Amino acid sequence: MCIALPQDFTNDVHLEDWCPTFKNYLRTIPGRDGVPLSYIVRMNDAGMLNLHKDFLATYVNMAPHVGEAYVMDNAKVLVLLSKFIVGNTEAEAILRAINIAGNGREAFNALHTHYKGEGILASDLSKPNTPSKNCVTLAKNQK
Repeated sequence: MCIALPQDFTNDVHLEDWCPTFKNYLRTIPGRDGVPLSYIVRMNDAGMLNLHKDFLATYVNMAPHVGEAYVMDNAKVLVLLSKFIVGNTEAEAILRAINIAGNGREAFNALHTHYKGEGILASDLSKPNTPSKNCVTLAKNQK
């Protein structure tokens, strides 16, 4: 079986291009209890019972973020993440700044928040909210 490694997350690589390949890579590595390591970096903290056609996707969505297996898998994800950001001084500084200890989920989320933003500061907003023509018309009529 051939596993495609994600490229290193260098200063020249965009996070939105790199994240899917890193998640797919984690999906190929079983954790302590056999759950693919991608469950560590999934969006929701709580496991969700969503049945998928893909058994592994269901397994990933249902795996709990508590317990001994989670702690071990979380530390392993941090090691893997750290390996792929070597040389990216900005990403390395982010992980040093939050001073995480064995928490790959927190490290991944910190990188995501830094590069993509959060809330109204998110860089992946489709377009800013603009007032509709009706709002402008109402404002003009009130003058």
